[in-house]
Formats: sequence, C-alpha cells, structure tokens
Amino acid sequence: MSAKRSSSSPPAFLLERKALVEDAIARHLPPRSAHAPELDDAIRYALSGSGKRVRPVLAFEAAELLKRPPARVDFLAAAVEFIHSASLVLDDLPSMDDAAKRRGQPAVHAKFGEALAILAAIALLMRATEVIAQGCERNKVARDVAMDLIAMASATVGADGMAAGQWADLAKMGAGASLTTIEFVHRRKTGRLFELSLRGSALLCGAHDAELAALDAYGKNLGLAFQVKDDLLDVEGDADALGKPAGKDREKTTFVDLAGLEPARALVRELIATASDALGLFGKRADRLQQLAVYVRDRDR
Repeated sequence: MSAKRSSSSPPAFLLERKALVEDAIARHLPPRSAHAPELDDAIRYALSGSGKRVRPVLAFEAAELLKRPPARVDFLAAAVEFIHSASLVLDDLPSMDDAAKRRGQPAVHAKFGEALAILAAIALLMRATEVIAQGCERNKVARDVAMDLIAMASATVGADGMAAGQWADLAKMGAGASLTTIEFVHRRKTGRLFELSLRGSALLCGAHDAELAALDAYGKNLGLAFQVKDDLLDVEGDADALGKPAGKDREKTTFVDLAGLEPARALVRELIATASDALGLFGKRADRLQQLAVYVRDRDR
C-alpha cells in the first residue's frame, strides 16, 4: 500500500496530536530553579515556536497503531522533543551553522547569548534521559525494555549519533562531499530521531518483531525523505514560510548538488513510497502514518 493523496497542508490529526505533545512537554519540563531563572527561560524558549512536532507525534501514532493509549508513550514524546530542540539550539550556534533565526523567531543564542544557549541544550539532553528513566519506572516498564530505551536515546545523541552527524556536517559537507557522507550526516542528524520515536514507542507498546521491522523501515525512509526535502526547500523555499533563512546550505554539498532538482524530488517520492509500503502489514490502521508520509513528501515549509 502506498500513499497517493497529495497535499502540502498538514493533516488534521497532526494538529490534534501536537496538542498532546505540548501537554507532554509542559508536564515533563524540569522544575524551575530559583538560582538559574535565566536558564529556565532559555530552556522554555528553545521549546517554543511554530514547529509541528512531527517527531514526537510519531511516538503517539505508533502507540495508536499498536492499540495502546497515548499515556503509555507521552514521556517518550516529551524526551524526543527535548532532544530535537536541543539539537536545533546547537545547530544554530555561530560555531555551527550560524543561524540567527529559527521557527520565525530569534535563535536561542541570539536572544540569550551563546553560553546560556549551550547550557540550555545540555540541560534538555540530560532531561530527556531523566524523563525516559522516570517514565519507565512510573509505568512499570520491563527492565530490559527500559535499558534498551535509555541506551537508544543516548546513542541517538552520542558519538555515533547526533554529535557525529553534526561534526561531519561541519567538517566534511563542503565541495566534493560524497553520497556516503551526506547519508551519514542526514541519518544521524535527522533519521535517528525519527527511528527513536517509532521504535521506542513500539518497544513500550510490546510490538512483535515484524511490527518493529516495519516501523524501523518506515522511520528510516521517512527520516531520509524529510532531510532531502529540506535540501530542496533550502533551494526552492521562501524564507518567510520556512521561518529561517533560505539558502543556508548553499556552501554545503546536498542531495540536490549531487543529483539535481528533479532527481532529488524523485528520490523523495521513492523514499516516501518505500516508507509507505513498509506499513503494509498494518492495513488501514496505518492510515495516519500514511498521511504523514504524504505530508513530508509535499510540504512547502
């Protein structure tokens, strides 16, 4: 089964699920500190804005697919968004991508300074691990599943995860970068978090091996499609619609540079079709994930 509906507007359920995500974030924020109120403000600012929360929504959708209530995975959804928001704070730093705006507003470092931005990102990353550990204990998750989830979240961020992807992005994505390097960067900066959302939710919901494999394949292909689409939008998108400057990746080698616009568009379509087909064993139960795949394919921001 492959998704055929075409729309650049987010599906209605994405907005509904976003409300669940916002509630999960609010309930799992670290307590405010009387000694570091500025850090509290920077953390909360990093989590604000107009993001659609696609990554944590995936955690809720996987639970729905596996017939489990949202409460089973709400702590994972919050942790995923903490990691994602921290990655954006770091990505925007002057020593990284040097972006002054994010989601249509000043980047965290532009508003609070670099020191607070870095500390806010560290706090969010550590809070994500704390929230997962506490959520597993509160929900009486089996010890082996809890350990797998904590290890997966740590690996998503660590030396073969987001950190490695960010360094390769800075050091190896200039002129002449290979397809292998580009795929390495995109998988670790984008894809791994999609996979954590889906596989982590599936583990919490007791998925069997075939279901895990299907969601892994969906997440891997959806995450790569999302990033290739970002490469296209960086060339073709409007800065006001994107909420950040377009053309920021012009000095880097992207899929568009290697293949050209139309082949990159074709690759997005192929990846989305593969992601969609991976959900075949779920039948109509996967309709929302199918819609989300189409949205990723057709989005214009």
